[in-house]
Amino acid sequence: MKEYIITETDVPTSYDPLEADQTQNLPVARMIYHTPLEIDASDTISSQVLESFSYDKKTKTIRWMVKKNLTFNDGTPLTTEDVVISIKRMLLTRPQFPVIESIDGKDQWLKEVNPLTKSPRGIKVKGNEITISLTKDYPHPLFRFCLELFSIIPKKCVDLKSDKLTCDRPPESGRFAIIEKNDKSILFSSRASNKDQVLFKYIPAVELSEQLPKLSSDSVVAGNESMFSRDELSTFRKLDSFYYLPASRFSVLQLNPDNAPFDDKLCRLYFAKQFRNEYEKLTKEFSPAESSIFTKIIAGYMPRKDLESAQLEKIKVSDIENCVDKLRRKEIAWAYVENEVNSAFVTALKNTFKTLNLKNNPNSLKSRKELAGKFVNGEISIFNGASGFWANDPLGDLKMLFTPNLHKPLNYISRDVVLQNLIEECLKDPSNKSSLFKVNQYLHDQGLFNVYTHVRRFYFSKDSKKLKQIPQGSAAPNPWQVLE
Repeated sequence: MKEYIITETDVPTSYDPLEADQTQNLPVARMIYHTPLEIDASDTISSQVLESFSYDKKTKTIRWMVKKNLTFNDGTPLTTEDVVISIKRMLLTRPQFPVIESIDGKDQWLKEVNPLTKSPRGIKVKGNEITISLTKDYPHPLFRFCLELFSIIPKKCVDLKSDKLTCDRPPESGRFAIIEKNDKSILFSSRASNKDQVLFKYIPAVELSEQLPKLSSDSVVAGNESMFSRDELSTFRKLDSFYYLPASRFSVLQLNPDNAPFDDKLCRLYFAKQFRNEYEKLTKEFSPAESSIFTKIIAGYMPRKDLESAQLEKIKVSDIENCVDKLRRKEIAWAYVENEVNSAFVTALKNTFKTLNLKNNPNSLKSRKELAGKFVNGEISIFNGASGFWANDPLGDLKMLFTPNLHKPLNYISRDVVLQNLIEECLKDPSNKSSLFKVNQYLHDQGLFNVYTHVRRFYFSKDSKKLKQIPQGSAAPNPWQVLE
């Protein structure tokens, strides 16, 4: 039996596609649900659901032809209405999401009573054909529908008035179905062949080194380098099968501007700079500190020195002294997930508090969901976030990341009108690097969303034959794409 070891998160907390982008839900969603489109092993858009798909730039029209004779795991037919409801639910809950924000008739549709019971003017169904009409052109509109937020579930599992799920766990539309589940593992069976089974095992990052000798040769381990110590990574890299993805992801030190002393922009900038310095002391040899939201493999990258020189190097010594005094005046509340206690982030943050001589009494929490909730509610002032941009459409990902109300821990910055305008400027002319630099510099200078490194996901197995080649454009490959 194939085993997939997950170290980055816990078991899923929801099977609702609208929550499928949350770290703990994403791997399972990709196993059990199809999306209208997907990125295949050759790094191109394909589909298991659509017989054909196209986008006409002149008419700004998307056309899909849904395959016939598709079924969910409970045997009921998968129809065009099931595909369409995945789009309408996203449109209702995230009307500013890239591409679907421009569906013709969206604004009028949103004003309707129980809008899910009908479709906006721009979505039409005729037989097995779905037509989506947009009011503006996009460089890569089809790519958005590869995302797990558009996972296909039966329309019958959605209450069309409340938009809540009526099924505890919707029947699977994807490659695999869940057959067993507990708080430490999930067993999947292929819908094409019952003999093909995959076992997800959830091993906390802090326990992986200890568990390593006990893993079977059929296991493939998935990890994120930011969650491990330098010594742990050194041990993993000695394995012949160890494989890094390109650094398309970034880690972020988020500071809550509603809590003192981080209501002062200078204090945010100074604290973030000190944190980056401490982080780099720990990780320079494999993951140096960065400040750019765009990584080196994506247009718009700026070296840390260039970003910091625009503002930090111009600050007066007296202003810095005043900032340090503010930082010391009040205890800064922060916490970490117990799974990440050995991570470079937690160690660097503790060292930052020590170097600045700040009161330091962090809490240890059980899950990232709990951590995010405390940050959103203002109970803690620091949050360790992470994201990544797909090489297929990085600007679309940028807009998606800061879509208002999409990610609650980012609400304090996604509401920034200046940032939203800068992102729109990028989208108007993707080839204009100066607009990318402006977004990068603005994010840095606000000190709210402080990128501190560009991280890589990694994979390894005791038996290199168990590990497939991974699509290079993927920020987060599907689990079944890495299992041989």
